[in-house]
Formats: sequence, structure tokens, C-alpha cells
Amino acid sequence: MDINILIPEKYFYYLENFKRSSYSKAFSQYCSEAEAFFSAMDGGQFSPQLAASELIANIDARLPKRFRRKLRFFDLKQLLFLYTVPAAISHGSEHSIAFVNAMLAQWNERYPDDMLNSVSFEKINGSFNDTIMGFQFGGSK
Repeated sequence: MDINILIPEKYFYYLENFKRSSYSKAFSQYCSEAEAFFSAMDGGQFSPQLAASELIANIDARLPKRFRRKLRFFDLKQLLFLYTVPAAISHGSEHSIAFVNAMLAQWNERYPDDMLNSVSFEKINGSFNDTIMGFQFGGSK
């Protein structure tokens, strides 16, 4: 299992493209690259729980011991929330949903002060149309 598919070297590209004009395209590209990972999991090459454990361990290993730790942590959390979780939900298989549930449970246990939630691409992408400068408009949903 190559967990680096979910956290590619160029993950800053994805974070930089979290904008109204480019998120959809960047998300499609991320999903295309992550498809091999989710298909291998669906094929039984590894379990969703093992994949979730390896992802959390990979994130821990990427965090520097001192300087820039909080910044790197925030970036990786953002990547998971904006791309990895929605990509798994979009994949839509029983295994990818089990992966999301296991990953969120492990993340929230490991980092109780920085909880993650499950959210779909449609919900995130739709939020660009529901807010201006962080303020919701158009009524409650």
C-alpha cells in the first residue's frame, strides 16, 4: 500500500487551489490520483483500518519536532479535510467509507484538540456559494 498517494509530495498545490475558481479541478485531479489507492483497498489488498492507521502514522512522521510543526500540522489536516475525506466519500465504496470512519476515529483519538469531521466535496464546493468573507447568506440550510 502506497499511502503517499493520499499525501503527495505536491500537496501544497492542492492547498493553493482551494479557491472558488480552482477547487473543483484540483479535487478531480486528486481523486484521479487517489483512485488506485481506493481500488486496491476495494480489491482486498489491505484493510480500511490498516490504511487509516498508516495514514495517521505517515502524518505523524511528516511533522517536524520543533519549528513549523503547527503550520505543517494545519496544512496536513486541511489536505485531509478538503481532499482525502471527500475523495473517499466520492469513491463511494463500502471500503472507502469504512476507511473514512476508521481514519476519523483514529485522528480524533490521536488529536482530540483538532477534531476532523466527514464532509463531501459537494458540501465543501457549495460553501463557496453560501458565504462571502466567511459570512453565510441566503438563509439557513
